[in-house]
Amino acid sequence: MKIILTHQRGKNLENEIHDLKWYIKNCGESANSKGWKVTWEDLPAFLMATIDELTNGFEKGWRDDKPDKMNEEIGDCFVRLFHICHDLDIPLEEILERIMKNNEKRVKLHGHKKI
Repeated sequence: MKIILTHQRGKNLENEIHDLKWYIKNCGESANSKGWKVTWEDLPAFLMATIDELTNGFEKGWRDDKPDKMNEEIGDCFVRLFHICHDLDIPLEEILERIMKNNEKRVKLHGHKKI
């Protein structure tokens, strides 16, 4: 699975293509280098921190009509999830592929009237 990332380095805007494993590896190694290590015992705290990123996105982004802030908080959420996947050796690509295949078989709105 490839993801296109556009980011700024210095003053030059560069496009790079990285796969999901690259993000998991780099997010995990970066967090670990700063002293953050996810263990099974500590997982609930890391999951709550991930939820907090989405809550911040809602409160400081969507509710205040600041799309850039919402986008940043969603990105922070992915960084935390990639860190968790790295430290707990979660095979995210395999899981996503299986879920996507299963979702293809589901009916519209998974049989519900709304989200």
